[in-house]
Amino acid sequence: MKKYFSGMLLCVAFSFFVGCQSKQEKDQEKLSRLETGLSDSASRYDKAKAIELRNAYLDYIKSWPKDSMNAAYTYKAAEISMSLRESQKAIELFQRYYKAWPENPKAADCLFLVGFIYENELKNYNEARNSYTEFIQKYPQHPYADDAEILIQNLGKSPEELIREFEARNAENSEGKN
Repeated sequence: MKKYFSGMLLCVAFSFFVGCQSKQEKDQEKLSRLETGLSDSASRYDKAKAIELRNAYLDYIKSWPKDSMNAAYTYKAAEISMSLRESQKAIELFQRYYKAWPENPKAADCLFLVGFIYENELKNYNEARNSYTEFIQKYPQHPYADDAEILIQNLGKSPEELIREFEARNAENSEGKN
């Protein structure tokens, strides 16, 4: 009887362990299935599928906070939010990534993209300037550092203003050569 009870206890413990493990595997399979479904409909971007995938990434991260894929899933969720023009959600996710994984190479991209969204989507030039300035200070050797400098100089300018400034600089350079 004692042997039978020990065997049953072992089976229950094993089932519990396998059940927990298979839940994470099922969640990973769901993400793969949703990723495939979204890429299959790439010719016609499916907003509902994109939202479902983004939410599945966020659910996975919440369910499995120590998983090694969470950085990638956070970045992907942010990209989806950005492509859906859900600017505040994209900013939130890019900032979450930047704070959680500051040493990851994509952290720099996240900070730059926060500035980009503030500038181009929200027209919040003060926040854009803050993000770009922090980007330059934190990542002065990054390939986008020069771009961030130029973006700061041109925040809020219309295309017409930029063209006039460009033409004026060209005229000054032409006169200086004569």
